[in-house]
Amino acid sequence: LPAMVTAYRDLVDAELGRVRAQVRTSISLTDGEKSQLANRLQAAVGKQVILEETMDPNLLGGFVAHVGSLILDGSLDGQLARLRERLVRG
Repeated sequence: LPAMVTAYRDLVDAELGRVRAQVRTSISLTDGEKSQLANRLQAAVGKQVILEETMDPNLLGGFVAHVGSLILDGSLDGQLARLRERLVRG
C-alpha cells in the first residue's frame, strides 16, 4: 500500500508540474533557508520543488539534495572531497 500511495503522489506531482527534493542537512533549516533552497532547486530543474528535509548528523555542514536523478551536493563533506581530489590531481 505505501508504494501505491507514493506512486499516486508522484502522478499528482507530475500533473501539477511539481517535483520532490529529498534534502539532507546537518541541522534543521529555517523557513527562510528552506524557501531560498527551494527557489534555487526550482531554477535548476524548472519545476516547483517540494522539500522533504531529513537531518543527517554525519554531515559536517551544508546540504545534499536529490531531485529525481539529479544530486546537488552543497555539503562541507562534498567540498572537502572535491578539494582533496583536486590536490591529488595536482
